[in-house]
Amino acid sequence: RAGTLDQVTALLEQAEEQRETGQLEAARTTYMAALDLDSRNVDAQRLLEEVNQQILENRFAGIMSEGFNLLQADQPEQAIAAFQRAAALGINRDQAEAAIQQTRDEVATVEIQRLREEASAAEQNEQWPQAVAAFESILEIDPNLVFAQEGLDYVSKRLRLDQLLEGSIANPERLADDEVYQQTVDIYYTGRALPDPGPRLLSQLDRLEGLLENSQIPVTVQFQSDNQTQVTLLRIAELGNFQSQSLSLKPGRYVAVGVREGFRDVRQEFVVGFGQTPDAVVVKCEEPIVATRGR
Repeated sequence: RAGTLDQVTALLEQAEEQRETGQLEAARTTYMAALDLDSRNVDAQRLLEEVNQQILENRFAGIMSEGFNLLQADQPEQAIAAFQRAAALGINRDQAEAAIQQTRDEVATVEIQRLREEASAAEQNEQWPQAVAAFESILEIDPNLVFAQEGLDYVSKRLRLDQLLEGSIANPERLADDEVYQQTVDIYYTGRALPDPGPRLLSQLDRLEGLLENSQIPVTVQFQSDNQTQVTLLRIAELGNFQSQSLSLKPGRYVAVGVREGFRDVRQEFVVGFGQTPDAVVVKCEEPIVATRGR
């Protein structure tokens, strides 16, 4: 060790000058050269550890700076990846993880605002499925947001009302059933009671109002048969045998059944009212039943 002392001292002085001028990698190489000459030199060991730590801290700072620059450039996912690389270096981990969480919070805030605007636009346009989806997406990000909880509750109810109105309008013949009629009236008045109805709701209510009114006005229906077929209008009356007769029926869906001995039964389904009333309902058993051998 005594024989290499001068060389080691010179190398340590050279390494210190390199550190002072920011040549950290060169300084590390010089310290390692000194340790090659004297592996038990305490000063060289300590200074090498210091320069290694400084290089690591500089690398950490550089990666963190890269992450913040990416964040300012509106590239949050790339920024998070940079912060994760910094955390993997094993120093200042809390600082890197705080930056990751901050970035995720900012991303979440931006996404929540975007979804909130999307939900608001969907409400204005009475696009209830889209509004429900937007509020559900917000609550997936943060289930504790009160505005999203209340918003989802409201638009879910509006979606259900919209579905009930559309279903009633699409199947007006069901209004012949007294229970269905009363349920539909309740749905109608629920819609009318809403403040500031949009054009879609107003249109639905106006159409449903007309259907409700028409559903209570009897329509004359002409029936034709052959005087030999026993005709029954299910749930309404036994019409018996006839050639032609008329009957006043409330709008709705009906089934007429014809029975004649020796002939195959017939079944006629028809709708009364709502522009679907047939010119005549013909119920005739005309297909003979042919007996087969052994039967």
